[in-house]
Amino acid sequence: MKPELTRRLLCLGGGLLMLGASAGIPVFAEENEDTFTEGKLTFEYVDEGVSVISAEEDATKLVIPAKAGGKPVVSIGEAALQHCAELTEVKIEDGVRKIEDGAFYYCLSLSKIEIPDSVTEIGAYAFANCYALREISLPKHLKAVRDYAFYYDFGLEEITLPPETEQISYMSFAGCYLLQTIHIPASVVYISDSSMVSCTMLSKIEVDPANTVYCTDENGALLTKDGKTFVLYPGGSETEAYTVPDGVTTIAGYAFSGAVKLRGIALPDSIESIGAGAFSECRCLESLQYPALSELPACVFADCESLKSFTIPETVKTIGQNAFYGCKALTEITIPESVEQIMAWAFCGCTGLSRVAVPDSVTVIEDAAFGYVPNPNAEDAADAMTLQEGFALAGSAESQAKTYAETAGITFEQIGLSKNAKTAIAAGVLGGVLLIVIILLVIRRRKEAAARPAAAEPEEEQVTDPNYQSILEDEDDGEDPYDRNYGFTTENDEPDDTTKSEEG
Repeated sequence: MKPELTRRLLCLGGGLLMLGASAGIPVFAEENEDTFTEGKLTFEYVDEGVSVISAEEDATKLVIPAKAGGKPVVSIGEAALQHCAELTEVKIEDGVRKIEDGAFYYCLSLSKIEIPDSVTEIGAYAFANCYALREISLPKHLKAVRDYAFYYDFGLEEITLPPETEQISYMSFAGCYLLQTIHIPASVVYISDSSMVSCTMLSKIEVDPANTVYCTDENGALLTKDGKTFVLYPGGSETEAYTVPDGVTTIAGYAFSGAVKLRGIALPDSIESIGAGAFSECRCLESLQYPALSELPACVFADCESLKSFTIPETVKTIGQNAFYGCKALTEITIPESVEQIMAWAFCGCTGLSRVAVPDSVTVIEDAAFGYVPNPNAEDAADAMTLQEGFALAGSAESQAKTYAETAGITFEQIGLSKNAKTAIAAGVLGGVLLIVIILLVIRRRKEAAARPAAAEPEEEQVTDPNYQSILEDEDDGEDPYDRNYGFTTENDEPDDTTKSEEG
């Protein structure tokens, strides 16, 4: 399988069509027991009759009969006629009720088929990859167009859904590049995201006015009748600028995919969610003001080859898989600190980007998110991508960007300080701030203390005779009876001079 097809299938949600690398086809049922052959067809017995299970590979024209082996033909079984490469015309007789999954898958030459009104169910992949099919008349009792029913039927130009159809399923008309007009009856109540993705020639979507769920605006765009969901923009419109109506809250997945003439899209402030691949393959889109959402979904701008500038809102946490795949004109992108995850192939093929700085907030960078380009000469998935020359990823020393760059072999440029250095600086700054705060508090308290009036000091007790001189001196009103030299004395007991002299 070609790498470009592999990538497109990933973007367009082709999980149901993930083809094997060698076979390249879905796997359907094998033949059952109790079979028989009539003409070029082989049948098997089922509960209510018989079912076609295969045909000769060289068959060019076939008639599916109403009866075979004496029993009614009730269905064309799974993969019954797949790869009948020479088959050009098929007529199904009245009575057949079901065309099962993959019944005509890859009938490359099938250009004409008649389906009776007895058919009420057409299965998934029933007519997928019938490149030569130009027109088809669907039975009036058909309730649903199943997943991938007409996938990649390049030749279909117009589809009129029967009056009882209620559901248009996932990828049912995806890749019908020449489809110009689709008529949607009043009965339709559900249209899947991406049911008409990559219908780049679709210019006319007609909705029965009696339909209670869907309508179109003056530009032919398909919306829900309550005005809240924008379902599909006609990819073949010649309009170069479009304004989504006020009140729309949801842009459905792949809503604008393949609108190759649009250069500008204006979104209202009411937008709350945007689906995967919403603006993919808008090859002339140059810019878009994205709302403040938490995610850039998968493939949202894939293959917008003219997108020159884009501002990622600071609310975005996840950049989805293939979000900017193939945006060749994008020369600069700023990833805000809010982003935490960058998924696989997010910026793959953005050859205009030579350097991207990734903040430390990013903890997940998946395979080929940066610095890779598609390899057109690849023969298998392992060689689908090659490194982009001259590309550099920038970030801090301990960032996820460095880990990714080293693993992928991409040039890494360190910017700013390491986390450890930042932590040390932060701690030093915090310590310095605390010290300044303490100093300021001390200064403030001292100023407050100086500003207060001094407290009155208590008066000291006046000591008039600190040496007790009055006690030592004789007073006029009496004599001290104690002689400091001789003890107590009286008037009649005075020491004689002899004693004094002797002691002297």
